[in-house]
Amino acid sequence: HILSTTRYPFRSPTTGEITKYNWKELYLKRESENEAERKAAHEALIATNKKNRDTLFVIYKNLVKSHQQQAKNEGHSSYFERQCFEIGVSDKDVERVLGVTVDNSAIIRRFFRYKTEVLSKEKLDNYDLVVSVNGDMHDLELGSNLETVLNSFAEFSPQFALEAKRVITEGHLRTKDL
Repeated sequence: HILSTTRYPFRSPTTGEITKYNWKELYLKRESENEAERKAAHEALIATNKKNRDTLFVIYKNLVKSHQQQAKNEGHSSYFERQCFEIGVSDKDVERVLGVTVDNSAIIRRFFRYKTEVLSKEKLDNYDLVVSVNGDMHDLELGSNLETVLNSFAEFSPQFALEAKRVITEGHLRTKDL
């Protein structure tokens, strides 16, 4: 696979030294607490993939065609349906989860506003999206949003909702109002 064999030149923002990393190693640098390192890793990924874009396009185009044909050969209407079947989830359930996500996008936007604040930025950059936030999550109030999320989980799968409630009651989710 081209992404796993490509070596990405990464210039350390602290030393200026260039080291070549594979995709996974460089992607992990995008999770660094150091903003300059996150940005440099992001730029290295983009620049190298941009150089390889024609090759990547051909590879992914052929991969998509192959997956679509494989799905049809197995009697599925789409590759998406085949993947859902393979993991034992109805494609309708996935569509429902996507719909709930869209319907509750205010919760997601609120999290990213919180993340922007914790990172002390006016606006998140692409390289900020994957970084973990180590701020005080107790400042992130869920309020009625928690019930909305749990109800959405229950619509998707009652078992999934029970597991989510267990995570909350065991104290694995830290919020102001729990």
